[in-house]
This record gives sequence, C-alpha cells and structure tokens, in this order.
Amino acid sequence: MAAEAAGGSAARVRGARAALVGALLLALTAVTGCQADAGTTDTSGTRAAPDPAADTAVRATIEAFNAAAAAGPADQQHRLADLVEPDRAAEVQNCPAATSTVRFEPVYAGLRAAGAPEPAGQTAADAAAQSYLLPALIRIYSGERVTGTDLTTLHLVVRPAPVGGDSEAYLTPFCVN
Repeated sequence: MAAEAAGGSAARVRGARAALVGALLLALTAVTGCQADAGTTDTSGTRAAPDPAADTAVRATIEAFNAAAAAGPADQQHRLADLVEPDRAAEVQNCPAATSTVRFEPVYAGLRAAGAPEPAGQTAADAAAQSYLLPALIRIYSGERVTGTDLTTLHLVVRPAPVGGDSEAYLTPFCVN
C-alpha cells in the first residue's frame, strides 16, 4: 500500500512538472513572438540590409573615430566633436577633459535602421535623415593598456548625400572620460 501511494505521488509530481514545463514553453513562445522591432524585418523574418550609402557612411565615421584614438585623449575628444550630429555638437563641449581613449569594434552585420532621428524635420536634410543602431564592443585604453571593455549599441544618424556628394553619418553625443 505504501509503495502504491509513493508511486501515485511520484506520478502526480511528474505530471505537475510536465504541466509547468509546457506552460513555460507556451509563455516563452508568446513572448519571443512579440519581440521583433517594427520596421527591422521583412515578412520572411530576415533583417533588411541597410542602404549601401548609409553602411559606407557609418563605417567611415567609426574608422575616423577609432583613428583619432592613436593621437591621444585630447585629439580623440576634439575629433568626436566633429563626428557628432551638427545640431547636437554643443553637448560634447560640456564633457570633462578626457583621460583615456576609446575604440569601437562594431558588428557591422548588426547595423539596422531605427527610424527618423529626434528631433526631425527642421530642414529638408533633417527630414530625410535616418537613425541607425550598431552593436559594438567598446575597448577603453589608458595609453596602450586596455583598462575596460563594454558592450553597447551605437546610435548614428545618416544624412543623405547632397547632390554629387556622399551620405554622412554622425554619432549621437557622449563623453569620453
């Protein structure tokens, strides 16, 4: 009788576990089905490739920022002011003097459109601008020594090419300390 009761108890526990696992799987399926960003995927579920001109502009901006790190903190901070969105460049003027340099190691395959930048619409160029998100590893240097790393998503604004020119990508303001 005790063995039969133990067997029944074990069966109830297995049944309860199976029900719990099933409920969790159902909940996870519902949650993951709702997490796609609007505008970042097509109907097949694959990410749309960014505009080639935007991709080129983003790469040029990241390369320019990284190249400035070789000259030292002050030069990189000065170069950052040139690479920030023109209408927000004053925000980096309030940063304290940099004591380290930063290099981005972007995952260009993850570059994706994020919609119109804020604020948009002041000029025709602003209205045509597009925001992009780019996952990247950040390496922080003090001289030649890596003193820290972090993961981030860079926010860039790409303004379309003027007639006969190239599109330009700008970073959103941040401080290098």
